[in-house]
Amino acid sequence: MKRTSLTGRLRQCWLPAALLVVYSGLAIAVSQGVMAWPDSQLADLVQTVRIAPLTEIMVAISSFGDGRSLTAIAIILVVTLLFVRAWWAAALSALAMLLTFLGVLATKGILVRDRPTADLYPGVDAFSFPSGHMANSTVILGIAGLLLAFSLSGPARRGVVAAGIVFLGLMGFTRIYLGAHWPSDVLASTALGAAVLLCIGPVLRSIDWSDAKRRSLFIGLAVACAVGIGHVLTTFETARARYGVERSIPAAHLTPAIGRSGTRGHYDSNIQGRV
Repeated sequence: MKRTSLTGRLRQCWLPAALLVVYSGLAIAVSQGVMAWPDSQLADLVQTVRIAPLTEIMVAISSFGDGRSLTAIAIILVVTLLFVRAWWAAALSALAMLLTFLGVLATKGILVRDRPTADLYPGVDAFSFPSGHMANSTVILGIAGLLLAFSLSGPARRGVVAAGIVFLGLMGFTRIYLGAHWPSDVLASTALGAAVLLCIGPVLRSIDWSDAKRRSLFIGLAVACAVGIGHVLTTFETARARYGVERSIPAAHLTPAIGRSGTRGHYDSNIQGRV
């Protein structure tokens, strides 16, 4: 019996462990400059599809994952879990969010990798690897998505999971598209966030959703969504200015020089034209 239990635990642990190996491997590769060439090539390729209507959408999606928005959503999620008396889920969700945040900051401070676009953020957030935007979005929005999915069944559950994967994929793409991150930053952050979700998933799945608890969850998620959308609407013009929506970035100007952690350089913010 114990052997079966141990085998089951190992099966649950191997994928999160593999994802953490991917995260660590990319961090090492970045520190050694191995990712400089592939990152610059992929980033340049993404920039070639930059057009005005798409950029507006990318800014909106990216803004939903801003720090203030995610912090508010995280608090709402934890309060909702406490309200439905899911004590362990609330505690572990809060711990997962906090550890992800601190882990991202620590890695940024160690690697000090420059962003594709300079001067987007102050302090430790000025550094590119990993993407805090993507890691924190994966964990916080992922927890929200899993709670909703586990409260449903059948096609509805699968639909929620699919929609969540698509949205997080778009979130990651926006960070490359807007020149805020290199592709390896986003990939590593996705691996980190997914590992955290896989670890906390069984606890979220164990919640017994009565009709009353389900209604409370829906209300909490609706409030969280409204807060995120409100943040997008109130900060949209600031975000447009930050990411240089008024300019285009011709491919000829997209080759970064080499520097800290393998890549250095920013897209020429003086280039004017259409997006």
